[in-house]
Amino acid sequence: DETITKFGDRLIALAGLGMLALAFHAFDRKEKFGWFWATAYVISLVAVVVNGSRAGVGIFFLGSLVWVLWVTWQARRKRKLGLGLSAVLLLLASFLLFGGRTLERFIGRPDQEIDITAETRFKIHADALRLLSQVSWHGIGLGNFPPVFAQYRVASAAEDRNVHPESDWFWVGIEMGWLAPVLILAAAVYWLRKHWPSRADPNFYLLAAIVVGAVLFAAHGLVDVSGHRMGTLWPALFLGSLLRGGGARSGEHGAGSEELATRGGSGVSADPQAAGTRSTASLGSSNKSRLEWIPSRSDSWVPRLYQGSALLLGAVATAWLA
Repeated sequence: DETITKFGDRLIALAGLGMLALAFHAFDRKEKFGWFWATAYVISLVAVVVNGSRAGVGIFFLGSLVWVLWVTWQARRKRKLGLGLSAVLLLLASFLLFGGRTLERFIGRPDQEIDITAETRFKIHADALRLLSQVSWHGIGLGNFPPVFAQYRVASAAEDRNVHPESDWFWVGIEMGWLAPVLILAAAVYWLRKHWPSRADPNFYLLAAIVVGAVLFAAHGLVDVSGHRMGTLWPALFLGSLLRGGGARSGEHGAGSEELATRGGSGVSADPQAAGTRSTASLGSSNKSRLEWIPSRSDSWVPRLYQGSALLLGAVATAWLA
């Protein structure tokens, strides 16, 4: 629908970030299927550029660069760091050479420079910020933005009616009060901190891509309203919910190791024969817990689900943009 048509480039950019993670995930396991995801990653860039979206291009390149630096910088994988940065920079160079009209939206035309202060979006932001500073802590009420904002339009004064302030965070703050954005941001930070990806997790590449995509999605809400559209909000919440799986496995494994160490220590200080019996039982339970923690082929639901999500987001958004 209209949401997919307007914000499809954001979905493609986030899907492209996932495809980059899936390519690394496959190459790390020496799977030839990684070339498929690498090709899909390049195609996603082409789709974003053809759509002419500055936000999509920015999310694509910034997300890719941050992700590559994160997963390779402190992991003693200089070769992967070089390959990842080379791939991103090569695509960036291609965009600078063949970006066409989309590139002109960033740097302007030779006969016309870009004046950021002249854009209507930033004029609306200035008026919305003035309105936000005057609303009470409980806001003006849901759905009341258009009539109230019409009385505060100075820099963005025009005949057209604005139904939103071109910003998720301004919109929430004005209609629900200044406390609402603070609570939403605190909840998001708490979720990310509690389920922060661990390098020991077998799906670290994929989970790190989710975190980078979530942060960029929230940051993009400063200059657009993709968080108020179900076609973009639900996929973002769905991908964010996948973070819970990685942290749970690591926590269970750590708890099992501590319990095993406690049992082993108490068994040594007791009767030797009893200690031998306990150690045998402990080894059995330890092996069982380790086998349960080590991801088998049937337990690789995170990468499979992520693969399906990336394909679905990319295919649907590309089909609507075409």
